[in-house]
Amino acid sequence: MKKSVYYEECIDGFWFRGDLYFDSVEDLDYGVKSARYTGILYEGE
Repeated sequence: MKKSVYYEECIDGFWFRGDLYFDSVEDLDYGVKSARYTGILYEGE
């Protein structure tokens, strides 16, 4: 599990970027695990 990941997403023509940091792991059905990352995204071009 990575401690942090770089994330970027374009929403309505605006880019949001930032580092997200590992928060927790959630067990889903059928043995699948979901990693939760949290952080602040900054708006850019």
